[in-house]
Amino acid sequence: MAHTHAHGDHTAGDSQFKYKLRTVVLGLEVSDVTSYFNIQNWPLQNGQIDLGNRIIEIIPIPGHQQASIALYDYATKLLLSGDSFYPGRLYVRDWPAYKLSM
Repeated sequence: MAHTHAHGDHTAGDSQFKYKLRTVVLGLEVSDVTSYFNIQNWPLQNGQIDLGNRIIEIIPIPGHQQASIALYDYATKLLLSGDSFYPGRLYVRDWPAYKLSM
């Protein structure tokens, strides 16, 4: 289980999954994300995860939160951007990183 970013309103329920069989709860730091998705050059390189003949692109998008990622599903052509891009009030902590991410 991975999150688009590490804010508490997204991670509050993690403990209920932490000890489930065949379940990995990914850590919330940049180092956790880069390690799990094999991203060598954060935030300039993407990672991928293969869900079984379905590739999800992991795109680093820091700015809203340091470990923010977007997920692009090649099968559905959907981009999930968490709280970094949506039609509403955006909270940005690091404007240079956010500008580069967008």
